[in-house]
Order: sequence, then structure tokens, then C-alpha cells
Amino acid sequence: MTIAEDPTPRVPLGISEEMQNGLDAFVTTVVLSICLHIILTLIGAYRYAAPPPAFQRPPMDAPRVLNAELVPPSPAIGELIKSLAAAKDAPLPPVDKALVKSMIADAGRTLLACRGCTLAGANFNKAYLRLASLQGADMRQAKLSGADLTATQFRGANLEGAVIAKANLAGADLTNANLRGVDLSHSRLDAAIVEGADFTGAKLVGANLRLIEYVKGLKLRDVDATGAIFRYAHLRGVDFSGANLSGADFFRAVGLTTGQLAFACGDELTKLPEGVTISHCAKKPQIEGKP
Repeated sequence: MTIAEDPTPRVPLGISEEMQNGLDAFVTTVVLSICLHIILTLIGAYRYAAPPPAFQRPPMDAPRVLNAELVPPSPAIGELIKSLAAAKDAPLPPVDKALVKSMIADAGRTLLACRGCTLAGANFNKAYLRLASLQGADMRQAKLSGADLTATQFRGANLEGAVIAKANLAGADLTNANLRGVDLSHSRLDAAIVEGADFTGAKLVGANLRLIEYVKGLKLRDVDATGAIFRYAHLRGVDFSGANLSGADFFRAVGLTTGQLAFACGDELTKLPEGVTISHCAKKPQIEGKP
């Protein structure tokens, strides 16, 4: 038995169909009015907005006015410069001879660790300091000629004016070390880490720097690198300003450009990578009666 459905539409209780239709029409009218008001407001704001002022280039003969006040240098900066100059000219601290003696005595039996130590002017000639940890040490004017410094840690150390001739620094870490004015004549620095190291004014005569790779920020300004070996070295961006590279060997060096050698000089014995050139060093005039 089936029940026939009522064909008349159902109307919510309390609201007639006419009232429902009127309510829908009212809501629709309100929504359309709000949307139209928003659109007209945006169009009016865009239409009547003041245009940005056009850029006008001042005439060439117009006087230029600097809208900035000159600020006098801070007294603290002057004091800092004076303190740095005084520190440079200050005498070296006294050498702790007992510490140096104990380091030399223990070098062959254990790995040395003397981070941040004051070793300025200390005598380590022909000492065995292989794998020693000397990060941040003050070793100004120290004597390290003939020393075994293989893979020694000199990260951030101050070696200014030290004499390290004929020493072995193969694989040493010289990151951010101060090597200004150091004598490294005929020393081995092959595969050493020299990133950020400052060799300004250093003596690198006959030194072996082949295979150095970490060279970002390396400064070789005003160095005497006569006869130095840079074979297979990575030299991209290295600063050679004022360097004497007479007789230096750059066979298979990587990243070296003529621009890097614009303020350096060499001679006919300087071996450079293909396509790289260098100006010849000016010969010193000879005095009569002297060879």
C-alpha cells in the first residue's frame, strides 16, 4: 500500500510564503547595495587621489646642498688609535723560561696544548712541536727556526716578527694568524691552512707553499717570495699586492689571474700558469765600485 505525497510546498511554521519571498528580496537588495557602495568608493578614491609628484632633475648649474650635519670624530676613536700604536711599540712581556723548557721536554712524549699562552720571544729553535695546540698564543718575535711544526695549530696566533726559517709547517693550521714580517725562508708550508692569515711583509724566500687550498682572505702583500713554490696551489682571490715573485714557481696553480699580479712583480724565471702575465721587477741601480 503506497501513500501519496502532498503536492503543496511546505512552509515553515509561523511564516507564510509571501513573507519568505519578501525577506529574501530584502536581503538581496541590502547585499547588492553594500557591494555597489564599496565599488563606488574605490573608484572615487582612485579617480580623485592626488598623483605622486613627478621627479624633477635639478639643473646642472644649481648649487648642491648637503642635508647632513658634520659630526666630529668621537674622542674614543682617537684614544683607540693611540692605544693600538702604544701596544705595537710596547716591549714584549718577559719570557716564561720554565714553561718553554717544560714544553720542549714534554714535546716528544705528549701532545702539547698551550692555548692563549704568552710565548713572545721564546726560543723554540729545532724544537719538536708536531701536532701542538697553540691557538691564540702570543708568539711575537719567537724563534722557531728548524722546528718541526707539522700540523701544529696556530689558529688566531700572533707570530708577528717571528723567525721560522727552515722549519716544517706542512699541514699546519694558520687560520687568521698574524704572520706580518715573519721570516719563513726555505720553510715548508705545503698543504697548510692559511685562510685569513696575514703574511704582509713576510720573507718567503725559497718557501714551499704548494698544495695550499684554504686561502680565503689570505694576504701576501709586500712579501719577498723569491724562488717560492706555489705548485698546484689554489690561489683564487689571494692578495699579492707589492709582492716580489722573482723566480717563483706557479706550475699548475689554480685560480691565479693577471689582475691579482697587477701590483706584484717577477722576472724571466717566474713560472706562471698559461695566460697569466706579470711585470718585471725594477732592477736596483748599481753603485760604481760595488758589485
